[in-house]
Amino acid sequence: MIVTIQDIIDAGFCARGARRWAAEHKYDFRDFLQNGMPVERMESYGDHFCMTVAAHVRNKNKEVSDGQERQ
Repeated sequence: MIVTIQDIIDAGFCARGARRWAAEHKYDFRDFLQNGMPVERMESYGDHFCMTVAAHVRNKNKEVSDGQERQ
C-alpha cells in the first residue's frame, strides 16, 4: 500500500504540514508527491501524523477489499 498526498489530505492534514513534516524528517517531498511512500515506512516514523495517515490508508484499502469480496 502506498500513501499519497491525497491520503494525507483525506486523513485531515494539509499539504503544507506534510511538506513541513518531510523537511523535519529529511524526506524528499518532491519524491513523495511523485511516488508516494509505502505505508510501512510511514508507520516506522511512529508519530501521530504518520500513524493517523497510515491507519486511514489501511482502513481505506480494507473497505475496498471488503467491497470487492461482497460482489
